[in-house]
Amino acid sequence: MKNAKNAKSTMGGLRTIPSNSLVVQFAWAFMLMSVIPFIITIFLLFMVNAPTFEGRVDQAWIAIMWMLVSSFAGYFIVRKSVKTLSLLTWHVKKVISGKSSERILLNEDNEIGELARYFERVNRNLEFKIQELEYSKKLIQNIFHKIGEAINSSRGIDSLLELVLESVANTINGRGGFIMLVSPISELLEPSVIYCGDNDPPKISFIKIGQNIIGKVAKDNKPAIILSLEAQKDGLPFKSLLCVPLNYKNKVIGVMAIYDRKTKDYFSKEDLDLFKDIASQTAMAISNFQLNLDIEKAYLETIRALAMAVEAKDPYSGGHLDRVSKYATDIGRELGLGDEDMRILHDGAYLHDLGKIGISDKILLKNGKLTDEEFEEMKKHPIIGETIIKPVKSLSKLCNAVRAHQERWDGTGYPDGLKGEDIPLYARILAVADVYDALTTERPYKKAMSVKEAREELKKEAGIKLDKKVVDAFLKTI
Repeated sequence: MKNAKNAKSTMGGLRTIPSNSLVVQFAWAFMLMSVIPFIITIFLLFMVNAPTFEGRVDQAWIAIMWMLVSSFAGYFIVRKSVKTLSLLTWHVKKVISGKSSERILLNEDNEIGELARYFERVNRNLEFKIQELEYSKKLIQNIFHKIGEAINSSRGIDSLLELVLESVANTINGRGGFIMLVSPISELLEPSVIYCGDNDPPKISFIKIGQNIIGKVAKDNKPAIILSLEAQKDGLPFKSLLCVPLNYKNKVIGVMAIYDRKTKDYFSKEDLDLFKDIASQTAMAISNFQLNLDIEKAYLETIRALAMAVEAKDPYSGGHLDRVSKYATDIGRELGLGDEDMRILHDGAYLHDLGKIGISDKILLKNGKLTDEEFEEMKKHPIIGETIIKPVKSLSKLCNAVRAHQERWDGTGYPDGLKGEDIPLYARILAVADVYDALTTERPYKKAMSVKEAREELKKEAGIKLDKKVVDAFLKTI
């Protein structure tokens, strides 16, 4: 109806004004308030000849009456339009100030009514956009929170990859996703990371490259949108699947997939284009991570070789690192530490004396008591050890343990004079293990203590030089 009406109002390229237009209303108001009263007055005064003066006065009163009637009629026409415009202005101000969410849908079929309806549409669109922005803000906050958790997680890059899968799955309405990487020793795709939004992850096993649709994606280096029938034919437990190769420097290192679209039966080409871009960045991140791991692994092996070289210098300290590692992990187990903490203790025990590689053999192998100058030189070895392991990111948690393993509970240790619980727990554990091994090991300048004597010595130092809680835990293990 409206389209037909608009079509009628546009004839020959010229716009005709509807009868309910404000222009027409104001024209009628102008005529009623000025033109018509003027014409009536002229007609009564000059066209109708009254025989007497009184008759002319009566004609004048009639003219005045008609003028008043016409003016009032014009006034009410104008008042109606102005009142409507004023009401709309008031409503707009309330909405903009946030003091009103009431919707005013004017039924008037004129410019003000059209403006009101247009404003309502704009207002609704703005409210919808604000809701979208609020949702996006919460989503971004959630992603940053999860990124922080992933960075601090012991799982390393797996947590970040899981976050990528979760974000993509939520964006394109997938139920979940997974990443499979090419095995370095075989032509197999190995499941690496799986994300499932409903806590019912699919069972994914090893896939030979070239086998079924997923394997072909890796072999052909071509993305694919896989429908239910194709997936079932290959024995895959998916209703729909979006699968892209992880390609870095023209080498396929794996595949990345999102499965089971929630809103319809298949993924779209737009979903695929978005996913390809994300997969490209993900492939680069995985490759860089693997490269860094290889570098760190080689560096760590070198560091361990250095630590063994330091131990080999002193014929009386043979097996020291193995023993300290055993004692430290026994303490950690007694204290109820988790797997990650136990790994740090194990590595810390092997690397705690690494810094002695930078200390002169004359000092390290001296049979007698060290001079003050020599002892000052020896006190540098924790700092040297920390400096050596610092470049290895995966060993960052070891830095404090290595640097502080010579600190003492009463603050008399070195190199920083830390006291009490300011000393990292790993370092307090290593200190007890290190002291016990020194007490029970024979040296050129002293005999080895028996286990009983060493236990008594530890009890004396508990709460003074050593953490009593750690000493008590250790004594339960020997």
